[in-house]
Amino acid sequence: NNPGTMEVHVTFSFTDKNYVFRFKVRYKAKLTYTIYREENDGKKVFITKKFLSARGGRPFKIKWNGSSSPTGFYVLVVKGRFVKHSNKQVYQAVHFFHLNKRLVNAT
Repeated sequence: NNPGTMEVHVTFSFTDKNYVFRFKVRYKAKLTYTIYREENDGKKVFITKKFLSARGGRPFKIKWNGSSSPTGFYVLVVKGRFVKHSNKQVYQAVHFFHLNKRLVNAT
């Protein structure tokens, strides 16, 4: 078992455009998460970055409201280090497609 891996579960509510990403790390970790929008030219545009502390063996949530974000491909990157266990790195990327019907119908 690799202690640097995370379990990932994603839910989405179509009524309020909220994504809820659920993660679980094996050990206590200090993490940051960043959401990027992926452009056609391969560049990633920074959307948000937050810091969090995750307890080992307990799920934690990352919520993102996409109601004002354009339709497109996005990536959520969670990374950091375990507090113990030789400061081992933690990394997980979740790629997803966001469809903003409100912005699509407005054009």
